[in-house]
Amino acid sequence: MARDQATAWRTVDDLIAQRKPAAYDQAVALLSDLRALHARQGSAADFDRRSGELRTAHRGKPSLMRRFDALGFPNP
Repeated sequence: MARDQATAWRTVDDLIAQRKPAAYDQAVALLSDLRALHARQGSAADFDRRSGELRTAHRGKPSLMRRFDALGFPNP
Protein backbone atom coordinates (compact mmCIF):
# COMPACT_ATOMS: atom_id res chain seq x y z
CA MET A 1 0.00 0.00 0.00
CA ALA A 2 2.90 2.36 0.63
CA ARG A 3 3.47 2.75 -3.10
CA ASP A 4 -0.12 3.42 -4.01
CA GLN A 5 -1.59 5.61 -1.30
CA ALA A 6 -3.40 7.78 -3.85
CA THR A 7 -5.34 4.75 -5.06
CA ALA A 8 -6.17 3.78 -1.49
CA TRP A 9 -7.55 7.26 -0.78
CA ARG A 10 -9.64 7.12 -3.98
CA THR A 11 -10.95 3.71 -2.94
CA VAL A 12 -12.02 5.19 0.39
CA ASP A 13 -13.93 7.91 -1.49
CA ASP A 14 -15.55 5.33 -3.77
CA LEU A 15 -16.61 3.15 -0.84
CA ILE A 16 -18.12 6.08 1.04
CA ALA A 17 -20.01 7.13 -2.09
CA GLN A 18 -21.84 3.79 -2.03
CA ARG A 19 -23.68 4.91 1.14
CA LYS A 20 -23.96 1.33 2.43
CA PRO A 21 -22.97 0.10 5.90
CA ALA A 22 -20.71 -2.66 4.54
CA ALA A 23 -18.94 -0.16 2.28
CA TYR A 24 -18.50 2.21 5.25
CA ASP A 25 -16.92 -0.67 7.19
CA GLN A 26 -14.50 -1.32 4.32
CA ALA A 27 -13.68 2.38 4.01
CA VAL A 28 -12.95 2.69 7.72
CA ALA A 29 -10.79 -0.46 7.67
CA LEU A 30 -8.80 0.98 4.78
CA LEU A 31 -8.52 4.30 6.61
CA SER A 32 -7.14 2.45 9.64
CA ASP A 33 -4.47 0.92 7.42
CA LEU A 34 -3.70 4.33 5.94
CA ARG A 35 -3.42 5.84 9.43
CA ALA A 36 -0.89 3.17 10.43
CA LEU A 37 1.05 3.68 7.22
CA HIS A 38 1.17 7.45 7.67
CA ALA A 39 2.32 6.96 11.28
CA ARG A 40 5.18 4.70 10.14
CA GLN A 41 6.17 7.23 7.49
CA GLY A 42 6.08 10.15 9.91
CA SER A 43 3.20 11.80 8.07
CA ALA A 44 0.45 11.47 10.67
CA ALA A 45 -0.43 15.15 10.21
CA ASP A 46 -1.23 14.44 6.55
CA PHE A 47 -3.55 11.62 7.56
CA ASP A 48 -5.24 13.84 10.13
CA ARG A 49 -5.78 16.56 7.52
CA ARG A 50 -7.16 14.20 4.89
CA SER A 51 -9.40 12.26 7.25
CA GLY A 52 -10.63 15.57 8.68
CA GLU A 53 -11.53 16.66 5.15
CA LEU A 54 -13.47 13.42 4.70
CA ARG A 55 -15.30 14.02 7.96
CA THR A 56 -16.24 17.54 6.90
CA ALA A 57 -17.37 16.43 3.44
CA HIS A 58 -19.53 13.61 4.82
CA ARG A 59 -20.81 15.22 8.01
CA GLY A 60 -24.40 14.39 6.98
CA LYS A 61 -23.77 10.63 7.16
CA PRO A 62 -24.25 9.79 10.85
CA SER A 63 -23.50 6.09 10.41
CA LEU A 64 -20.14 6.91 8.88
CA MET A 65 -19.42 9.54 11.55
CA ARG A 66 -20.06 6.96 14.29
CA ARG A 67 -17.50 4.70 12.66
CA PHE A 68 -15.00 7.57 12.49
CA ASP A 69 -15.64 8.38 16.16
CA ALA A 70 -15.23 4.75 17.23
CA LEU A 71 -11.74 4.68 15.73
CA GLY A 72 -10.77 8.13 16.96
CA PHE A 73 -10.38 9.78 13.58
CA PRO A 74 -9.80 13.54 13.87
CA ASN A 75 -12.80 15.81 14.18
CA PRO A 76 -11.81 19.25 12.88
